Amino acid sequence: MRSVWCLVVLTLLVTVAHGQDDRLPGESRPSSQMVDITVYRENEGERSFTFEGQTSVTVEVVRDTAQLVLHAAVNVSSLAVRYQVGDVIGSSYEQPQDGSDFLVVSLQEQVAEGSLLVLDIGFSANLGNREPGFSRYDYQGRDGQEAVYATQFMPNYARRALPCYDEPALKARYQLNMRTKPHLVDAEGFRGYYFQQTPPISAYQLSWVLHEMVGRVSSEDTSTVVWQVTSRSDQFGYASHMGPRSVAAMEQLVGVPYANYDIDKMDHIAVPGYIEEGVSCLGIITYKESSVLVDDDYTSEATKERVLGIMQHEAAHQWFGGLVSPSWWNDLWLTEGFASYFQWIAAALVQPSWQLREVFVVNTVLQAAMPADVAPGSYPLSKSPNISAQQAFDEYFEEKGYYRANYDEQNWALLTAQLLRDPLVVPAVARAQLLDDAASLAGAAQLLPAGTALQLASYLRFEYGYIPWRAVPGVLRNLELLVDEDVTEDFKEFALSLIHHMAILLRYHEQPGEDHTTRILRAVIVSIACNYGEPSCLNSMYEQLQHFMAAPGNASNQVGPDLKRVVYCYGAQQGGDDAYNFLMDLYQTTDIVSELNDIVLGASCSQLVDGLRLLELTATGAKGGFRREHLQWLLEGLLQRRHTLPSALQFLSRGANLLSRPGEKQAARKLLRQAILEMRDDQLLEKVQQAAVALEDESLIAAAQWRHDVIASGAAARRDAACWLKGKAWRL
Repeated sequence: MRSVWCLVVLTLLVTVAHGQDDRLPGESRPSSQMVDITVYRENEGERSFTFEGQTSVTVEVVRDTAQLVLHAAVNVSSLAVRYQVGDVIGSSYEQPQDGSDFLVVSLQEQVAEGSLLVLDIGFSANLGNREPGFSRYDYQGRDGQEAVYATQFMPNYARRALPCYDEPALKARYQLNMRTKPHLVDAEGFRGYYFQQTPPISAYQLSWVLHEMVGRVSSEDTSTVVWQVTSRSDQFGYASHMGPRSVAAMEQLVGVPYANYDIDKMDHIAVPGYIEEGVSCLGIITYKESSVLVDDDYTSEATKERVLGIMQHEAAHQWFGGLVSPSWWNDLWLTEGFASYFQWIAAALVQPSWQLREVFVVNTVLQAAMPADVAPGSYPLSKSPNISAQQAFDEYFEEKGYYRANYDEQNWALLTAQLLRDPLVVPAVARAQLLDDAASLAGAAQLLPAGTALQLASYLRFEYGYIPWRAVPGVLRNLELLVDEDVTEDFKEFALSLIHHMAILLRYHEQPGEDHTTRILRAVIVSIACNYGEPSCLNSMYEQLQHFMAAPGNASNQVGPDLKRVVYCYGAQQGGDDAYNFLMDLYQTTDIVSELNDIVLGASCSQLVDGLRLLELTATGAKGGFRREHLQWLLEGLLQRRHTLPSALQFLSRGANLLSRPGEKQAARKLLRQAILEMRDDQLLEKVQQAAVALEDESLIAAAQWRHDVIASGAAARRDAACWLKGKAWRL
């Protein structure tokens, strides 16, 4: 057996780098910090969308010094230094404009090691607009435009909201008081909010959200509350149950009670248009709405699984990143790696019947991590300890010992014969891995004869297991890379032969009372059937959408949650103007978060969609487009389909400057990289290079060139596939 090793990348997050080495000199460290902030929201004249504050930072002097250095990316208006018990010390301060965000305090006398000092600092800043730090997040409420004011300090953006020691190893107890208008007000027209002191935490673990929201107290743990904006219908019931269970699962696995934090609450807060899927801080987790809000009547089981995974991931960060923090940013990959692992292992305790340990292998190891390392542009795991905070946050990974196994011809034949004879002799996860290994080694890597991979996949005619079928969509995409135009119809026939028995078993309509795995499995089978043009599948999707369109207000006409995305896609493809316009109108009238995502992906399937125009309207907030927070969903949908891929590439080439919000360009780079791996057209690959230049990512150019080389060298593999497909071996 030959083993083809791959670096398994569980998480890759890239943001815009700034500055160089921003380590503090280390002459002092914080012990506690009082923070008073006044927030000026809208209708405050020149003060609108600003904040100002006063903070008192108690620090311990680590070595004799006449200088103190901390972080401040806010405007410092005043600063005084005094002994904690004693006199004021003469001082001056400066904020060097060198990208370090240092606040340098020069003392008029030397202070001795062990001295306790207090820095009293006045400061102010503008509120950001959907960016790291303290920002506003605008959204469309029932009565017009509204805004949530929320923080996102990971990795080193606490300094944008207050002067502080913004390094992960430096922990302090924080006490926050906040004032803003309106409602119950004091004499100055402000309302005050006063919070308990935190346990010792890193500055990035501090978090707050300011808005009039509605919360649901969990019936399973009254210390857990899920919050959403008031203009949304009730979508927080699912999270109110999963939140306490995710914490309990972590307690069971790591053996350290959450109560060890000396904190007695957990808030889960859904922020419209938030810039991260989720950010975990001590006792508070902030999410995008799509990462936490669920409606049982509208939300698919696949989305519930994703939401549970995100909640479990963020719960794990209460231990890995919260209780135990990295000493420096170059160790962020480790905390993220643990959270990514427990995201699945702990969630499997929460929902034991969902087979999440096995799904972890398929979703994360086989079909997410390994393909990420195929094309050029991989990144080193270990980093210099002198790396800056932002550079370290640019890429963080977890390395595991997973690999692809390539056998000799005889062993592949023996494995295939066993699967055809009795697949249950081979464990379900191993069957999934054999399928994925063979398809990947033949498709992208071209290290295995195409006929060998296709013959092994033909056993799926006898496969009923949930876990192997979770791998099949990715397997078919890899095998399709081997298919030339002249055998396209043969491959479609082959693919449909694999699912025929499952389509008969599951049918194309949801049935009441089915369990989680059955509902997801049907969605997988139906999606494959419609993708390869199975007439009864296409007819069913069209009929279900037409039935819904006839009486959308009638509950009995609703499309089942788990087939919604497929129905909207293939129903829109066949339904013409009426179907497309119906989905666009439905988008304007629903407030169900998961439904909005399904509509965006469904509408992007339509043959009528002008992808370039729709992307531009969405990116600019113009009438006729989707909301800006759905730009990524729209781009994902358009990049996945042959008829809309050119328009998506054109947008990235000429409209990349419109991707101005934090994370948008990186999300586009990631989606484009995934699309490159499945491209078979040299002309499209040339357009990728133009998009890569606009996105300022040379690794995408390298990936496109790699894909071009694979296509150029793959003629023999494609001939092998054509020979096997034309022989109709699966009919024997």
